[in-house]
Amino acid sequence: MHPGAVLTSLLSLAAAAGVWCWSRYEMRGFDASLIHKAALLQERQQQLEQENTALKQKLAEALEAAKPPPTPDEVATRILTTRELVFRRVPRWTPSTAEEIIKRLSTSAVAGLTPEVADARMRAAVAMGFVASPFDYREAMASLAAMKPGGFFEPETGKFYYQSDASMARADTREVFAGALLPVLLAQNFAGAAPPVEPDNDDAALASQALAFGDASFTRVRFSIADQGHANFDRGQAPATSPPAPNAPLFLAEMWKWSEDAGNLFVQTLHGKGGLASVNTAYRRPPQSSAEIMHAEKLYLADPPFAPVKVAFPDPAVNGTAPLLSNVAGEIGAYFLIRTFADMDYATAATEGWAGDRYLVWPGSKDHGDHVLWRSVWTTEEDAKQFFDALRRGAMHRHLIPWQKEYDVSPDQFRVDDPHRIIRLQRTGKTVTLLNATDPAFAKAAEEKFPP
Repeated sequence: MHPGAVLTSLLSLAAAAGVWCWSRYEMRGFDASLIHKAALLQERQQQLEQENTALKQKLAEALEAAKPPPTPDEVATRILTTRELVFRRVPRWTPSTAEEIIKRLSTSAVAGLTPEVADARMRAAVAMGFVASPFDYREAMASLAAMKPGGFFEPETGKFYYQSDASMARADTREVFAGALLPVLLAQNFAGAAPPVEPDNDDAALASQALAFGDASFTRVRFSIADQGHANFDRGQAPATSPPAPNAPLFLAEMWKWSEDAGNLFVQTLHGKGGLASVNTAYRRPPQSSAEIMHAEKLYLADPPFAPVKVAFPDPAVNGTAPLLSNVAGEIGAYFLIRTFADMDYATAATEGWAGDRYLVWPGSKDHGDHVLWRSVWTTEEDAKQFFDALRRGAMHRHLIPWQKEYDVSPDQFRVDDPHRIIRLQRTGKTVTLLNATDPAFAKAAEEKFPP
């Protein structure tokens, strides 16, 4: 081939290669531009979808808010569906105010409480050490009853008074309404299901109350979760009035609160075992003690179930004087007593293992106070020893008694013989007996009549 032809061919080939490389470079830039534009379009699409979702949500809320608030009857129907029960007597929905409802609740709480009984209960609380000083027992009970001002049911007329100034368009108002109505529903369905509670046994009564309070609380929460997505469409509408602060000693307020909180956990345990059927069955065999509420798996659901030991004093008069009060403190009462001078861990360790108890309170002098005899039974001797140690510590703390060697007669016996403070604390096996008197002659007679 002629050299000029070769050169021409090489130049043509180089030109073609240059054109190809240039075109590839241009295409690469074009592809990058398309990818960038596509990413922008995708981002914009996502923004539009989010804006569309937000607009749909606002439209749904606006449509919901435009609806008239549900009526009490409509809300009650949802509550019945949640609890899977029906009214035996449908309430007559009656508009009222929070102030009027609180007044009705307070009046009802003390309607059958005579001044004599109230005074005896107050004195017993002081003598036992549950509270430090005298207080108005009737006022305390009325105050605690007013802690749920969402509504009041009047059995005589069948009227259910509810806060008409609180809008049922609000989910929180509907929840408060449910909290007030559920005890009515439960009472209508289960009030006569169980045998009557043993008289002079506040612990058994508190356990039954914990079952009912816990059921109402547990159901109220379930209702609230399912109640229209739990959204508040208030649009300036009024919520339900908050409950007033209780005017009651800490011991009584804590016991009231405990019955709802611990009762809720108890009902949750039952519900986890067999749903609402298990909860319903509990009303036919209610817990007989606070210990069963606190230890549902270990005690109430045990096979055979736990049965508290009955501590009895058949003839409780001392020197011809009858006691002001005979009652049962229970595990929770013992726990809150220990909590007056010790922390939660110590109080829990000292009172777990409770099996039964009873205390008696006799009138003493106005200047020095009343007399107490408290006998408790424990599951093991170690449980009894821990409670004995706690009562010993509590007695010195409460009465400001500086320790003296002669007080500890033995590892299981503690004695104080001051002129107006006679203490006999003794453990015998699984039993712990406390005699706390303010008169030596009374203490001697009680010690002889009720040996450990």
